[in-house]
Amino acid sequence: MFPLRMFLDFFIPNTCYTCGKILEKDEKYLCKKCIQSIEISDIETCLNHQLVLENKYFHHLFYFATYKDVLKDAIHLFKYDNRPELAEILAYFLFYRLNEIQLLLYEYDFILFVPLHHVKKRERGFNQSEELAKQLSLLSGIPVLKNGIVRTHNSISQTKISFESRLKNVNNHFRGGKNAHEIRNKNIILIDDVVTTGSTLNEVAKALIPFGPANIDCLTLATARK
Repeated sequence: MFPLRMFLDFFIPNTCYTCGKILEKDEKYLCKKCIQSIEISDIETCLNHQLVLENKYFHHLFYFATYKDVLKDAIHLFKYDNRPELAEILAYFLFYRLNEIQLLLYEYDFILFVPLHHVKKRERGFNQSEELAKQLSLLSGIPVLKNGIVRTHNSISQTKISFESRLKNVNNHFRGGKNAHEIRNKNIILIDDVVTTGSTLNEVAKALIPFGPANIDCLTLATARK
């Protein structure tokens, strides 16, 4: 019997999510041309990235590239157009950077992700940061710590408010989860999709500090600040 998937692919070929080009057999979701067009940020640029934070609770912030062009389009589709399958390829970008980080600094014991409030997760259908974390775990072998952090408030989306308001929008909106005790003396890598002010990542890190991690570093796909 001719498989339905082969039938659909024959008559409706898979196309690149960002440019619409028909994908080759060895391409998935994004074509090589679109991927190669992404300007990868230098790791030293990440280390020198300036964040407007009164008190910083994490050690380092790393990201793959600037939030623009192909990467911006892919993240927007992933997050707002109900395309969770894109986490599979986007996680490769995180994995690329993670390998560099671990050579430069230290190896990580756990992956954590920025949680969504249960109301927002129900509305969206999935947590984009969680999907990235799960795919990154498959690639890296580093376990995701489930129930390590909980979001207690359903805050306004950071994309809908001013730069100054973002710094206060998520104050004290997180607490350690039932498994947070497992991070004591461990190196943690905290995953999110995009960083702008760093306030959300910082608030998550602040909620984790009382549980005694050795290091908390942050890794995102993109930075929305140049």
